[in-house]
Amino acid sequence: MGSHPGYRDRTRSRSASKRVTNEVPLLSVSNLTRTFENGEVGLRSATFDVYRGEFVAIVGPSGSGKTTLLNVLGLLDTADSGTYKIDGTDVAQFSGTDRDRTRGDKIGFVFQAAHALDDRDALYNAALVLRARGVSRRERTERAWAALGEFGIRDRWRATASQLSGGQRQRLAIARAVAGEPEIILADEPTGSLDRKSGELVLESLKAANARGLTVILITHDLDLAANADRFITINDGIATADASDARNRRTPQGSRFKSQPPRRRPGQGIWDDVLDALSAVSGRLLRTALLVGAFALGIGGLVLASGLSESAATQVSSRLTAAALNEVQVTLPSTQQWLAADDSRFDQLVNRIKSLPHVESVGFFASIPAETAHVRRFWDNEPEPERAVTLLTADSTFLRMRGVDRGENSAPLELLDDARATGVAWAGKTAAANLDLASPGTGSSLRALHQRVDLVGTLDSKDGTAQESSSWVVVSKDLLADAENLRVTVVVRTEMGYPAAVADAIPLALDPANPGQFGIQTVADLRDLQVGVSDDLGGFVLALSLILLLLATASASATMYLSVQSRRTEIGLRRAVGATKASIARQFLAEGACVGLLGGAVASSLGAAGILLICNLRNWEPTFSLTLIPTALIVGVASGVFSAVLPALVASRQDPAVSLRSS
Repeated sequence: MGSHPGYRDRTRSRSASKRVTNEVPLLSVSNLTRTFENGEVGLRSATFDVYRGEFVAIVGPSGSGKTTLLNVLGLLDTADSGTYKIDGTDVAQFSGTDRDRTRGDKIGFVFQAAHALDDRDALYNAALVLRARGVSRRERTERAWAALGEFGIRDRWRATASQLSGGQRQRLAIARAVAGEPEIILADEPTGSLDRKSGELVLESLKAANARGLTVILITHDLDLAANADRFITINDGIATADASDARNRRTPQGSRFKSQPPRRRPGQGIWDDVLDALSAVSGRLLRTALLVGAFALGIGGLVLASGLSESAATQVSSRLTAAALNEVQVTLPSTQQWLAADDSRFDQLVNRIKSLPHVESVGFFASIPAETAHVRRFWDNEPEPERAVTLLTADSTFLRMRGVDRGENSAPLELLDDARATGVAWAGKTAAANLDLASPGTGSSLRALHQRVDLVGTLDSKDGTAQESSSWVVVSKDLLADAENLRVTVVVRTEMGYPAAVADAIPLALDPANPGQFGIQTVADLRDLQVGVSDDLGGFVLALSLILLLLATASASATMYLSVQSRRTEIGLRRAVGATKASIARQFLAEGACVGLLGGAVASSLGAAGILLICNLRNWEPTFSLTLIPTALIVGVASGVFSAVLPALVASRQDPAVSLRSS
């Protein structure tokens, strides 16, 4: 750094040289005080100057205020009163960003604990100060590589900081400080926790940095170590004063092996670094990441699954209504009459009246009773057995054909249902037969319904897949339900295309002109209106439930990340010490939240889609969901991740770096 502004080459010995009296001190301290919130006094009074190129030792016993003074000099802390100038500028004029920028550009730290990012390699740690400045990755790598070589640890560049010895970590800290080409190195008890040999290597590294023109301020209680400095500044009980050798000059600076021009800042480099650091943090903390991704996957996956199933279910309803081709009318008969009695011809007369109407193509019927009164069981005797959930109904073959139902293999024809002489017979859907564990239809195969024995003569099949609900049906001959209480009989009318409304208006008058209101009339259009209402209600419920799950997942992730902030206090303090701003710390945590949320969204979209396919397959539905669910899940994941990281990011950005480093 021989060409660095402000440095003066000197060839005279230190004892013979004289200071130029009009030279502006690099650091000028006057009557600084610092008292902490708990009432502890860190500094009572500090007054001294430090000039460029000096090697100064601040000496005092433990608890004398050395570290407090270092934090104030390094802009990690702020004095309560007094004046502190850097290059003639009072730091009281600095904004928070100015303090961060000055700390990153002018000051390099070497802490007693040799703070480093333990899970990152030595090369990354050496380049940390340059990363805080937004220097391009290529240039920071070149400078960090040179610094590692300068202090003899280049061969350990791929080792993580946790794998380095104590002496190597301290030399890494010096390399990190020097790589940014600062003007000042503040070293706080750098050999305090090292053995003699390692301590000597660290001291030689500090001397080498000073010999190349850097101003070195060594904080120590060791007088033998302090003897290597140009002069002393003594501190005791918070009072710091310079010794009488203040007129002594600096060592003669030598040429720097580093580039003389300042590192170039690249616009946008900080954001890209935040993303890469976030990915590294996510991949380096697998357990925490797995918990966070799982939380997001639960919430977002529920949203994807619910949306997809809701859409698939709506499609099934719509397809069945469309299958009716808008040409169906349903007539509900009054339940006060027993329409299916064998000796009563009123039902046949009613059907014939409907068939005689214009534009009517076919007429069928079905009748059902509540499941709790059906008493459908496998055995017809009194052997104890739990009742099974199946739907018991009677119908004619016309209705079954309308619903796309056909007979299964080895089954009696469905037209047997139209023959009044066929009594005590039944056909079972596949699901109903499986639930009841029924034998194959034929001689001796039977079941029990309405406390009566019924012969199983066939099964029901839906070859085109449009009548999946028939799978749970047990259809019996109408004699079994003729005398049942609360019997609901519905006549289904198929009309020519475009005529359901006209036929619906004509049916009540044709059946009973004197009392047409006793018949319930419903068209497919009415069902479509009902479908919209039900779909909206169901969709709103599912959405609300999914959002609750997502909010719970976000809150859980936020709590986990908040705890992560507390465990990463040293990392945060170190990044702030090397010049990272509050905004860059916040960005880093927001980027981590976005990465975790993105992973959660990706997992959720995969699991949600798989869940939709599985459930639709079990229900014999045609899976229907928009492909936009996948990018939507990713976007929701990123948004949720960022939202969950807002509070942790604010807390992290507001961490006091001096407190964070002191408490670690």
